[in-house]
Amino acid sequence: MLITVLVGVNLVAQVVLAALVLRAVRLARKRRLRTHHRAVSVAALGQIAAVAAVMTPALIGFIGSPPSQLWFTVEIAVHHAAGLLVLLFWVYVTLAFRSRLPVPTKHLRLLMRTAAVLWTLALALGLHMFVYIWLLHGASRG
Repeated sequence: MLITVLVGVNLVAQVVLAALVLRAVRLARKRRLRTHHRAVSVAALGQIAAVAAVMTPALIGFIGSPPSQLWFTVEIAVHHAAGLLVLLFWVYVTLAFRSRLPVPTKHLRLLMRTAAVLWTLALALGLHMFVYIWLLHGASRG
């Protein structure tokens, strides 16, 4: 029962985080970069909390009893890799702007768009996995 509640809370959190990231994109387009950075930071910290509370235990559970379909194992790996790359990118950019790390100003727009694509991929795969596991196969009823 607890896992069902955690998954439901995580799904709601992901929708809220998606809305926040979309707002951050609009802020960047309006050149409100300080507010953009704050919004992205809140979204990234929220995502880190979701990864720690729900996604990492779920991944450990799947490693203990991997799915029988190879495509689903690949989907899980791509989802986690894309999500972790986005979080690592956020950490790097945050540290670069707050310290003496080199800021990739020449390619910053390309890197931000790459992060947005990776984040969208991770979100889409995560939603697909939710539908596959919880809605189509009734994992919450098990």
